[in-house]
Amino acid sequence: GAGIAPELQQAALTPFERLAAHRGSDGGSGLGLAIVSRVVAQHGGSLRFDYPPEGGFAVVITLPTLADAG
Repeated sequence: GAGIAPELQQAALTPFERLAAHRGSDGGSGLGLAIVSRVVAQHGGSLRFDYPPEGGFAVVITLPTLADAG
């Protein structure tokens, strides 16, 4: 897909926030990225949105390694 516009990226992490209103009732519940964001945060990681140079859209998740945990 085209990705998520920068001005909507924070909203995409909000529970039940659906960005694609044109999909009507056929487009999910708006929980996917909200759940992923919270799980990643609980594990000490981070989530960011990226537009790779080769095109497309990516959600990049970074998690600490066991070595980082000490």
